[in-house]
Amino acid sequence: MQSRFLHIDDTRTWDAFRDGNQAAFAHIYQAYFQLLYNYGRKFSSDDALIGDTLQQLFTELWQRRKRLGSTNQIRNYLYKSFRRALLKGLAKHAKSDASTDSLSFSIYLSYEARLIQQQHTEEQVAGLQQAIAQLTEKQREVVYLKFYDGLTYAEISDVMEITSAQAHDYMYKALKALRKNIKNNDNYSKANTTAFILFFVCNLLLLL
Repeated sequence: MQSRFLHIDDTRTWDAFRDGNQAAFAHIYQAYFQLLYNYGRKFSSDDALIGDTLQQLFTELWQRRKRLGSTNQIRNYLYKSFRRALLKGLAKHAKSDASTDSLSFSIYLSYEARLIQQQHTEEQVAGLQQAIAQLTEKQREVVYLKFYDGLTYAEISDVMEITSAQAHDYMYKALKALRKNIKNNDNYSKANTTAFILFFVCNLLLLL
């Protein structure tokens, strides 16, 4: 059954949740759980930790609902809260596991990207994936939030707790690095290098 909050703005939905409306809380949970999980998977492959962090987040939200402030951007509020909680958990986990890779933000070309043989060769896709791997974690995260989740730079700065100028800078340097890392690749022509990068960032950021 479709949630009656589907077409209600974030401010009223959040206020209803804060007032104890269980339907509003269920709508928020169902609308954002998977998105948050996908975001968490970019930081770590530890499904148990991600799941536990999400469950704890929503449990605490319900328990503390009367003390929460208002918001007109539920997604950003949840992303910021989840990111902070997950990074805290990953940092704690890393102290007890020297081999953990939990603090590495990863993005991969989608399965669909590997099927576009008529537009780009397998070598081109592999080359771009290698170039992506050379970006910093912050650069990859900004690219993901901007082009996969559609956040504005102001929203990205809020979620990542950086300035808007820093968010712009990470994106600029990420795209510059991608161009630099692949421009000398024999599988690309000068004409299609930038086009291919933009095709990637606009269409090919998918889940792990």
